[in-house]
Amino acid sequence: MKAELATSEAHRAALLRALTPGGPRVTLREAFTRRGLCGDDEIAAAIRAWTDARRLPDLLDAVDVRDPEGFAAMLDERMMLVTSGDAVAAGVIGVHVGPDRSERHTAPPVRSALARMATGLLVRGVKRLVVHGGTPAWQRELKDGLDRRIDARFYPYLGRAPLPDVTVEATDVVVIWGGAVADPRLAQRHPNAILVPERGLVALCRAVSERT
Repeated sequence: MKAELATSEAHRAALLRALTPGGPRVTLREAFTRRGLCGDDEIAAAIRAWTDARRLPDLLDAVDVRDPEGFAAMLDERMMLVTSGDAVAAGVIGVHVGPDRSERHTAPPVRSALARMATGLLVRGVKRLVVHGGTPAWQRELKDGLDRRIDARFYPYLGRAPLPDVTVEATDVVVIWGGAVADPRLAQRHPNAILVPERGLVALCRAVSERT
């Protein structure tokens, strides 16, 4: 047992040395290819093997994400936490978790947050919610779960591209969501907008409920 532990720690140390910040940086695909794997199918099989051997933490701790913001944005766009029976849109990967952690608009915590936000908006006479940013998957969940009496208008954030021409009424609530918060042009155009840097539907609902 001691010998196996020492060997495992030696392998872990070697992997960490190979991926030490400051040295040559490669993608995970490139690293596996250099090790002798051919194609994504073999790489996927290797990752499953690490998982089956209960050594995945060693691999995850050793890998350095070169673009944390870009990686987080990709996870936001292509992955959603769901529970048993939940469906996800094409192109989105559903990761099964407990019902209290599901991100679908049908999950109790999300449904409650949406209901509180909608009630607050309707009581104040707000009939339109203008949202800049947020991934298509999150926008879809918001639209599908929002009270139909509220007109939700979505404008994807396209980086440094020209801002969309949006007409905002005095009673509208404007939200700048996710990566769009980093663009000062949006804040300048909508000085009373609600800024929601956090990703996720519950975070948006909570911010709107608190600010309106």
